[in-house]
Parts: sequence; C-alpha cells; structure tokens
Amino acid sequence: MKDDWKADLQPLFNPRSVALIGASESSPRSRAIFHNLREFGYRGKIFPVHPKRNEVFGLRCYPKVTDIPEIVDAFIIAIPRDFVVPVLEECAQKGVQAGVIVSAGFAEASEEGGVLQNRITKIAEAAKMRICGPNCFGVANIHERVALISGADVRHLQPGKIGIVFQSGGLLNLILLAAWDRGWGVSYTISCGNEAVVHVAHYAEYLVRDSRTEVVGILTEGIKDPHRFLAVARLGVDLGKPIIVLKIGKSEKGTKAAQAHTGALVGSDAVYDAVFRQNGVVRVDDLDDFIETVELFSKRKKLKGERLGFIAPSGAECGLIADIAADVGIHLPELSAKTAERLRSVQSPFLTIRNPLNAPEQYTRKAEIFKECTDALLDDDNLDILGFRLPLPRLREDKDVVDRFGDLVQAGQETDKLLIVFSRASVSLPEYWRQLLRQHEIPFLLEYRKGFKALKALMNYDRFLEREREPLDSQVRPDVDLTKIKNLLQSSEQTLTERQSKQILAAYGISIAAEALATSAEEAVRIARRIGYPVVLKIESPQIAHKTDARAVEMNISSDAEVRACYGRIIKNAKAYNPASEINGVLVQEMVPGGKEVIIGMTQDPQWGPAIVFGLGGIFVEIINDIAIRTVPLTRHDISEMFNEVKGFRILTGIRGEPEADTDALVQILLRFSGLAMDLRDHVSEIDINPLMVFEKGKGAKVVDCLMTRKL
Repeated sequence: MKDDWKADLQPLFNPRSVALIGASESSPRSRAIFHNLREFGYRGKIFPVHPKRNEVFGLRCYPKVTDIPEIVDAFIIAIPRDFVVPVLEECAQKGVQAGVIVSAGFAEASEEGGVLQNRITKIAEAAKMRICGPNCFGVANIHERVALISGADVRHLQPGKIGIVFQSGGLLNLILLAAWDRGWGVSYTISCGNEAVVHVAHYAEYLVRDSRTEVVGILTEGIKDPHRFLAVARLGVDLGKPIIVLKIGKSEKGTKAAQAHTGALVGSDAVYDAVFRQNGVVRVDDLDDFIETVELFSKRKKLKGERLGFIAPSGAECGLIADIAADVGIHLPELSAKTAERLRSVQSPFLTIRNPLNAPEQYTRKAEIFKECTDALLDDDNLDILGFRLPLPRLREDKDVVDRFGDLVQAGQETDKLLIVFSRASVSLPEYWRQLLRQHEIPFLLEYRKGFKALKALMNYDRFLEREREPLDSQVRPDVDLTKIKNLLQSSEQTLTERQSKQILAAYGISIAAEALATSAEEAVRIARRIGYPVVLKIESPQIAHKTDARAVEMNISSDAEVRACYGRIIKNAKAYNPASEINGVLVQEMVPGGKEVIIGMTQDPQWGPAIVFGLGGIFVEIINDIAIRTVPLTRHDISEMFNEVKGFRILTGIRGEPEADTDALVQILLRFSGLAMDLRDHVSEIDINPLMVFEKGKGAKVVDCLMTRKL
C-alpha cells in the first residue's frame, strides 16, 4: 500500500533522541512529559525546545528544533494549537521522522481546527513523518523504556505481551490502572487521538507484526482505513494474535435509505459487527468486557473443547453460575460417574455432587481436599476447562487462599486444560492478590457474567481459527454480461422497477417468478392465461416502491373477469396514491404457492462496502428485525453463521410436522447475490428481495418481489 511507511513506527516507538517542544518547568503538561521520560528510564537524549528559555529541567534549551546541532529522531509537541503548524514545518525541515502532538483544539473542536489538522496531515505526508495525534496523550514502549506520553502513568507498567491502542487518553488511564491491578505485561500503550496521520490500523499492524506482542487491545470510534484494517485482522488470524476491539460511538441508523427495507434495518454499527465477526476480530461491549477479555486472552491456552467444569464454595452460587452460563451459551456437562465416585471421598454428606460442584467444607483450608477436587475434575474426560472461585479476604493476607492459588498455578502448569480463577462480583483487589497476579499467568476474571462473556469470546475465537478457510475462487460467480446490466441501470430511474430489478437477478442465475407487463386490461388477461391462474397483479411505477401502501397489489386472481376488474382498480388506486407518478402498466405475475418467506438485501456501507442482510421476510420485517448481516464476499461458512443467528430460521428446518425448506438452494442464491453485490458495488446502492419464497427441500426458491436502487 502507498502509505506503508506509516506502519513502520520504529522511529516513533524507539527514538534515540527526543525534542520536547514547549518545554517549561511552569507547564504541568511539559513537566509530566519530562518526568515520564526520566522516571521511566529513557536512555536517549532529550532536547528541550522553547523560544524564551536557555535551560529547562537542568538541560540546555534550544529556541527552535532546527537549532539543535544533533540528529533528532522524534518530537513531542505540547504548545497552544495555533503554534503547532509552524513548529511542525521546522521539524520537517530538520528531518525528524516521527513525533507526538499532544495539543488539542483541532478537528475535534471546530471547523478552523479541522483546517489546521489538514495542514498537519499534508506536512507529515510530504515529509513521511509518523505523527501520533493531535489531541492525544502519546505513546510508550514499555520494553525499551520510551515514554512520549502526557497524562498517563506508565511508570509502574511491567513489560510484556499486551499492546494497547486507545483513541481516548482518559479511558486509557483506566486501562493502565487495570493493567497494574491484574499484573499485565504491556508491550506498547498508545493514545492516538485524532489520527491525523497514523491511524488505528497502522498501530495495529505494527503491534501484530511485533515479536513481543501477542494480544492487541483497541478502543476506537471508527476505522479510518478499512482495507488496511482488514488486512491486519487477517494477519492477526494467521499469526494467532487476537485483536480485541471496543468500538464506541454506536451510531443511529441515520436517514433511511430511500425505498427498501434493508436500509432501515442496517445501521453502520451493525456492519462493524459483521466485519469483525467475519475477520476474527473479537468485539467487546464495554470497558469491563474489554478488561476481562484481554485478561483471559493474554493468559489463554489452546482450548481442547468448550465444556466447563466449575467449583464454588456455595450452593446458591452454583445456581447463579449455572444460570449465567446458560444465558451466555457455555456448556456445563454432567460429571462422569468415575469423577462423582471419586469425589464422594471428600464431599460433605449433605452436599450433592454435580457440575457446578458445591465445594466441600474446608475446601480452601485443607490442601488435600482442594487437590483431590481439582485432580478429579482435571482427570474428567467430560471437561475441557475448569473454573474456580476462591475467596478474597479484605483485611489481611489469607495464607490458605494464597496457597490454594499457588496449587492452581502448579496444576495449570501440569495440564493442557485451561484453568480460570473467578470472583463472584467486581471488587477492588487487596494488594497481596495483585502481587499474586503479577507473579503468575493464571487468568483471574472479575464477576461471573463478564468472565463468562470473555470465555465465550475465547471459544468463538478458537473456533474461528480452526475453521477451514474458503478461497475466494470458491465463490459462485456465473458469467454475466456486465455491460448489458450497467446499460440497464443507466437507462433507469434511481429506483428500478420490480421487473428491471428481477432482470438483473435472473442474469445471475437467481430464479424469479414468471411475469410480464400489461398496458391494458385485455393484455393482462392474455398474459394471465399464458402464465396460468391464479395470478398476482401489481402496479409498475418508478415512483411507487411500496405497492401495498398504495393498495396497488391484487393477489390470488383466478379468472379473466377478476383480472379486468383488478386491473382498473389498481390503476385507480395508484393514481390516487401519487397523482404525479409515471405508470408503465400492470405487472402480471404467477401466484407462487407455498414456501417460506425470507428477505435478502444489500446496502452500501460508506466504509466497508456492500453489506448483505438475510432474515425472515414479509411486510413486518422491519418490526420483527430478525436478521443477520455480513459484508461481501460471502462464504458458505458466513452463510451458515447467518442462518444460526436468525432466531426464526428454525421455521425453515421443519418443525411441528412442517417439511424442511430447500436451504441448499438458499445458500446458492446468497452466494450468487454476493457476487452480484460485488460486481455492482459502484452502481447499486440498495437491493431488497422480499419475499424470496423457499420451497420444500429439493424444490428450490423463487424471487417474488425485488426493489433495487442505483447509485447516482
């Protein structure tokens, strides 16, 4: 890609010298930056820059960056907004390769600020200068003790394998507190702000490629470089490095796409969700989820399966665990008979033996009881993952609890099963517990629901890694005369007629209902006889998209007389509904009997391109809103997941004596529709097939109605 230099962030993360621009002992921000550098142990040279000072922080101070007699690798700017651009031009003149702009008041603040930010972008891109910000805290390389950062306390972080990229500096502070609490080892921490030059995708690429980073955690309001981000996501999957994203700023659905149901159903955030699912990105809902998920993923093992065994020292708590696990979708299988028999030697006589296991008395006080319970579950072939709840005494260090934690650490080192310690609620951690977490790699999750959501995310991620990748050439892409289709689009109104829309579908091998246009009642009769009764009559007008609303649809017409009467009624109702409408005639269509109604749609997301919608169809689709979304190209695996996500899909599988629907035909139509959406992504803004009638297994499916809107 042409901006590959932006992902080469070594000059930003490991500079041999730094210019501190705006250096002043009277500036809290300047003091924070300098002390972060010094107290963090930065080993390079620091050059203070200020036009009115000769010495700052005990170091010689230079009026301008260009006055520094030595090479400057990076800068950090903390000066008022209106002085940033000329100072940046001096940095470009000096040949500085990278830097941080802490200063705020740019595109996030005003139109004037946006103009200045655009100037920053142009200067940086001309000089190939990697800039973090503006309006950010900055970056820190924990391994190399580089802290070009303001307002975030990184001095107590330990070097490790978690890379953190946050647009928000304030929320980054919270995550760094969690990192200290949980004993995370951190490789890099980045507050990227407005992303005027270097984007989240560039930081993510650097972190995924970094040999010391194994987990990447991101908070973002949106992805500025979607193509690069997708490439990074695929690289993360290939390398087994999970990318965990908290996407904030869930947008409103915005203005409805003019005519079709699909635009009303799909918001941009739903498309983000689909993109993340399709590309192995782990999405979380809030900061708590982020913390628990990063904690678990950073200390994970390769899962052998998804069956969880759990031990907790309370019967009611076991009930709570079982309820939450069921809600989240985590399986708690029965213990094997062998395990149950083994546990009888240590279990209290008045407690049952089941999963979750209500721990026996003295569970944490007697090592031999704890070990026997742990070993019994470890040896159970019905279990793949073990969860434990240990008490967290508040007022003193509890030697027995500390010893049991150590026992679990030892057990975890001797098994390939994943062991997880849980807290039953979100609590502050006693200091001795923090020390334990810093010293050991066993995951500790606060609060059952958050913890189980993190575990479910890990299960889904492992399943994604294991699935077979489908090559792009496996797509169903029939030979199509694209020139003919594009000519049809160009000659139509913005909203195509149903008949025009179906012609395009048919070109892609998607079966449509037999139909023809009549411009008189007698012609409608002739067409109806040719198609065969019963038939459907519909108005054809580019200005009337929803024919039902105009009372311009008549169904189940069984005779010539009915055709004549309905023809006149439809024309009359259409003219009353929209007197200015252009009426081409009345579409006579076969009455498609039986089958199950589904909707297939496409809408264009401004970032991610064509998004495909699948769900139950009919006139109430927007009210029911039982849909699944993916972006193109669709694979068979994507389609299988979409089917599973639609709650009403069971209707197609044959329930209550109903025959099974032809889902194989439905898969083929979705694959062909995906090819259509890819081919016409620059020409069509929205497509709405509703309904598509899916018949009994082996009998196919047929489009009954379609609405297509072209791009202007």
